[in-house]
Formats: sequence, structure tokens, C-alpha cells
Amino acid sequence: MDISIKTALKDLKKGKMVLLVDDVAPKKQAFLILPAESISEEDICFMVNYARGTIWAAIDENHLAYLGLGMMPLSDNSGAFDFTVSVEARKGVTTGISAADRAQTLRILATSMRPKQDLVTPGHIFPIRSRCGGVLVRNAPAEAANDLLNLISARPITAMAQCLNQHGDFIDEQHINQLLKDHKMHSVYISDIIRYRLSTEPIVELIAQAKLPTRNAGMFEAHCFRSLTDDAEHLALVRGVVKQDATDQGIILVRVQSETQYADLLGADSSYGRSRLKLAMEKIDKNGSGVLVYIRHPRKGTLSNEVAYSQESLTAAKKPAASPQARSVRTVKHDMNPQLREYGIGAQILNSLGVRRVKLLSNSSREITGLDAFHLEIVEREALSAD
Repeated sequence: MDISIKTALKDLKKGKMVLLVDDVAPKKQAFLILPAESISEEDICFMVNYARGTIWAAIDENHLAYLGLGMMPLSDNSGAFDFTVSVEARKGVTTGISAADRAQTLRILATSMRPKQDLVTPGHIFPIRSRCGGVLVRNAPAEAANDLLNLISARPITAMAQCLNQHGDFIDEQHINQLLKDHKMHSVYISDIIRYRLSTEPIVELIAQAKLPTRNAGMFEAHCFRSLTDDAEHLALVRGVVKQDATDQGIILVRVQSETQYADLLGADSSYGRSRLKLAMEKIDKNGSGVLVYIRHPRKGTLSNEVAYSQESLTAAKKPAASPQARSVRTVKHDMNPQLREYGIGAQILNSLGVRRVKLLSNSSREITGLDAFHLEIVEREALSAD
């Protein structure tokens, strides 16, 4: 187990606060978290003094249905939290705003067996819905916090507060390190939680196989896999013998590509569209063996995002070249679910097929960390096409 995950789980099990760092967001953010069922008045005071942000309760959507809390109207911002109506404990509180009152409300949220009698709205605690499937479905702080509680078999209701500096901005790396040092706290990163879950939990299953003749690259064997977290169906096209054991020193040619419907189906101009799909299949055909893994996205709004991004790219092409920083921002906006998900699903599919040592078809030289957890090794890379 990753040392940061292990340490965080140990602390949370003891009811100690942990710093959750969202390192997959466009701008790094940090949150103080701990199980709501064990929160104290002193914990609330610490959050108010050192996090400074609003105190929230991340609640698993299944438990949210049990509590019967209605959702607030959705924001146009797709990255916004899913807030329910605010709540208060019916008994054991005065104004609801004191540290003792808010701790009482959080404990009632986590332990109530009769929520309609124990809770009232509005109040001073702001619940956030976390999705079933956690960070493997949505890589956000609420999901990450409740994933940690699930790993220690605690009720999936996390007290959390966003860390801000004295000017009300997100704290930076220096302030994160200082907070950890001053209060002898431990931190855990969302990317570590994603990687840990992807490497320890089976998230795909083989559901169908068939021979697939292709127009430009001959016969492949198609393997259809279903994601256990969101029911998306992914495709692996296999040519030749690709199964390896621990002693096999051979190298399997592999391409992992994410779905881009706008380009793949309609031929829209995109460097990640069907042109690279075709090139990869031709290279595998020429090599005589290999695997192409095609990762699909079931999320609502995916196609509309691609259309909008395509228009943005056309507009940008008529302007002076954007800086690397500007291009990076557009990429993050377009890819709301970062590549960790694709790597994890692709790695599990390759693992299921018996692939161990890989020659990766990719124009990227970026290191993919954590693949050893999947028993995969990228031995070398081959450019798919000229950039």
C-alpha cells in the first residue's frame, strides 16, 4: 500500500485530521478532512482557524437518499460541488453556528437512524453529494474523502473544510507544507487514491469476444470489456499471441486511445481522432501482433464538450500561437477526467489479456507512474506520427 494512503487511513481511523490535496484540479487545492461521526468541538475550531473555508459534509449519494435531503439548483459550472440544502441538528444546538453546534450537527448527520426527526433545514452545515464509485467515477474532493472512509469501513460522511490563506485564496505548496509541519499532520493526494484504487480493485470484466475483419489492417480479435464503476464498454483489438508470463522477455506493441466521438466517427480534424487509430492498427498489422485499447466515456455532455473544443481550436488557429501555459489550460478544460482513469482502465484490460512488457505507441514522452502495480512495464516507445 502507498505509504501516504496507509498513513492517512491510520490517522482517520483514530479520528485524527488529514490534509487531502486535490492535485488533479487545474489549480491545486487542499482540504482538512476527518470522519463526521467522530468530530469534536475542538476539531471545528481548528478547521475555522486554519482552513478558513466553509465546513462541508461529503455524503455518499446512497446515504444522501436515506437522509432525504434535496439538492440545491445546479450551477452552470460543471466543476462545482453538488450541494444539498443546508442542515442543522434538531436537538442539542442553540443558534447552530457555534463550534459545539456544528460538531453536533455533523455527528447527527453521520449517525442518525431517524433523519426526519433529527435534522432540520436550513442550517449551518452544507452537505455535498459524492458519487457512488468514488474517484473512479469522478475525481473530486468529496469522492476522494469518502473513498478513504470506505477503506476504513467508516460511515461515508466526511467533515471537510477548504484551506484558504489570509487573503481568501487557495493555499499554495509552501503553505501546505507549513501546515503539515506546524501541526504534525499527514497529507494524501487524490491522484494517489485514484492510483491505489485502480491497482487494487477489479474495475473491468470481459463480456464478449469476436473476430473482427478490418478494411485497412486485416483480421483482429475484438474483446469487449465493461467497466464495473460506470458500465462503460471498452474495446481491445488483439492481433497474434500477446499473453506473457513472468519469464517472457518479449515486447508487445500497444496503443491506448481515448474515445473522441466527434473525430472518430465523423472525421473531424483532431490529432487524437481516427487518423491515429488507423495508424496504430496499421502498425500492429505490420508488426504481426499487438493490442489496441479503445477507452470509451459514458459521461453526459462528452460529445457537446468535444464540439465546443473543436470550435475553440478552430478559433485559436486563426489567432497567433498560444503559449504553452494557455494550451495547458485548454487541455485541462477539455479533459475533465484526467488521464489517470484511462491509464488505469487500459492497464487493467492489458493485464486481463496477459500483457506484461509493452512497446507503447505514443507521441508523448511523459512518464506514466504506478504501472508496476498492474504488473506492466513500458520497455520502449514508438512515435505514432510526426507532431
